[in-house]
Amino acid sequence: MDFYNYKINLKNTSSAYDFKILQYLYLPIIGPSAFTTFLSLVNENSFQKEFKNGSFDIKRLSKINGIGIVTLEKDFEKLSAMGLLKTLVKKDKTIKIFNVYAPLEPLDFFNNEIFSKALLKKIGKEDFEMTSYMFRDDSIIVGEYEEELANFSEVFKEDAINILELKPEIMKLKPKKTDVFYKNINKDLLIKKLLEQGIEINLQIPSYVKVLKNITVLYQLSTEELFDSILKCYDFENKVLEPKVLFDFVTHQNLPITDANDPKSKEKQKCQEMELIEPLDYLKLLKDQRDLTNNEKNIIKVLEQEFNFKNGFINCLLEFSYYKNSREIVGNYIFKIAQSIQDLQISSTNDLMKYLKTAYLESVKNKQKKRMNSNKTIEAKTPIDWEAGVNPERYEAKFNW
Repeated sequence: MDFYNYKINLKNTSSAYDFKILQYLYLPIIGPSAFTTFLSLVNENSFQKEFKNGSFDIKRLSKINGIGIVTLEKDFEKLSAMGLLKTLVKKDKTIKIFNVYAPLEPLDFFNNEIFSKALLKKIGKEDFEMTSYMFRDDSIIVGEYEEELANFSEVFKEDAINILELKPEIMKLKPKKTDVFYKNINKDLLIKKLLEQGIEINLQIPSYVKVLKNITVLYQLSTEELFDSILKCYDFENKVLEPKVLFDFVTHQNLPITDANDPKSKEKQKCQEMELIEPLDYLKLLKDQRDLTNNEKNIIKVLEQEFNFKNGFINCLLEFSYYKNSREIVGNYIFKIAQSIQDLQISSTNDLMKYLKTAYLESVKNKQKKRMNSNKTIEAKTPIDWEAGVNPERYEAKFNW
């Protein structure tokens, strides 16, 4: 991970009421770390105004929040997925501009099917009803919101699909102003492009409103992508667009498809697993939930802060060491490999897995040659199976990546 300087712009005025909304509606979804990061960005904006000529490095935010840079970047993704943050990156990646947005007003939040169901899943029916009751008389003017950068279905993977089955009961809120589409869809342009293709549909119909909100929030569709999807799903013969057909099509296009018998799919799934799980949790799973030692925690810290590795790289190295060194996490062994990774400029978890696999097989071949020359029997090492889950009991007695 490259270090960079940052600048912060507040795109909306933040009030005490906004923080009430954040605490009760957003915090349960994004978690305390992302919530704290949001507050830090708001406060840093004032600080930067006082020190206009100062240089603000991302390591500063990491120190202020007391979290690693990897965790901080995940917080940015969560804030972006919830419409609270939009990040602009300079082409040389030396500077990032954080545009911070105020939260949706309660009415818009509860009318957003994805957000409201995500909240219901997190806090349960009883607390959800209490929360909606608390905001029942609130009426706040909606501000201008920019499009989100992060994809809800990717950032909140465990919630993205199954929350659609939930049915939250919301206290009736007093409306002020609402939009049909989520903020990153140009409604007028969409209607114009549809009419040019002979598609005349009323996008104000509740069934269309519901599916359009869902797919634009879940899959971060642009106006052009939504237009293309409607064009492919529209029944020109009967002049009708079935909402379910549109939703199923977009979902199929955006969700990863895995084949249980396809090694490449399994390898991709393993990479995603490594990239998703925090290293401390991943290592605990490897160790069958046993507590981590201070040395193991320090190894992870060094990989995060000194080598600037993300979850995928760290978890890959931890697992490799665990099974290569008789279920031990050997710091010097891992750091030596980490240095080689940087020297070779390996850039993806998948490439790292291939590199480690090749290195391991080469070492096995060299040992076999030496043992054959000395007429010694070859004894198998502890196997590593990248296709298995993180539960050590699932690893088979063979070397099958």
